[in-house]
Amino acid sequence: MNILQRLNPTTLRAILDRVADGVYLVSPDRTIIFWSRGAEEIAGFKTEDMVGRHCNESGLQHIDDNGKNLCETACPLIEAFEKERLVEKEVWVHTKEGGLKHILVRSIPTYGENGEIIGATETFTEITAFDRLRAELKVAESLAILDPLTHLPNRRLLDEVFPHLRGMAERGEARIFLVFLDLNHFKEINDRFGHLEGDRLLKSVGLVLEKEIRAGDWVFSHHALRYGGDEFLLIFILPGGSPADSEKAILERLWHLISQIRTPLGPLEAAIGGTFLKDGEELKEALHRVDKLMYQSKKEGEIKLDSTNA
Repeated sequence: MNILQRLNPTTLRAILDRVADGVYLVSPDRTIIFWSRGAEEIAGFKTEDMVGRHCNESGLQHIDDNGKNLCETACPLIEAFEKERLVEKEVWVHTKEGGLKHILVRSIPTYGENGEIIGATETFTEITAFDRLRAELKVAESLAILDPLTHLPNRRLLDEVFPHLRGMAERGEARIFLVFLDLNHFKEINDRFGHLEGDRLLKSVGLVLEKEIRAGDWVFSHHALRYGGDEFLLIFILPGGSPADSEKAILERLWHLISQIRTPLGPLEAAIGGTFLKDGEELKEALHRVDKLMYQSKKEGEIKLDSTNA
């Protein structure tokens, strides 16, 4: 007898309740017989709201991107029963509070000891703004918007991801910190020592920005872009509870890492400016502000930070 056969129902329920994803089990007629705590967290419906009810009558309605109810025509559970295999779909569901959430559902038949179908299990995971942003970045690669020299995305990526960034900021999910970086004396190095040396420096900077710039555990994620020529843009996604001086630490670490790159003229120098995306701000306005800070940095020889609206 294997461990699954030895598990009693109470232990199995306790295990399923500790899964972060939503989990629910249905009988062959799609009556809900188990509803996990993870499902409660995502959809808002309690166990007493769901168990014993047909899934089509439970309030948990699967809806496609066009607003069409899938529960009778394209229900993932029905498809799993009919095809006797795992079915995955991205759908929208109603929450108990009356909202909608974007989720990935996975439905799979459940079999008895004799191989007969005795029900189905569906798990569902909320597709968050961060997931959508990661998906946009994957799409960006397929659209050939990567800079061939540094292998960083170019400025076209901003058009793809900026609506998500602004939405995250407006919903209070994160603070968006923008950093503009311009290499000092790059034209002189390029002219005096050749384009190969210039290309080497750009590749080195790209590697630092992509791999080494993460400044602490309080950074959700960061994305580096080659904005054009010797200019780079960094986008940091910071949680709302990150330290008050986190943006300063980012700029100081960036300043330090860039100075570790050697050039024929000595340590590489850069002008660096940083600012937070403001509520309701358009991309053009945000870039204009951070560009001005970068030029102040070039003029004064120090990092320039605007932490207002942080």
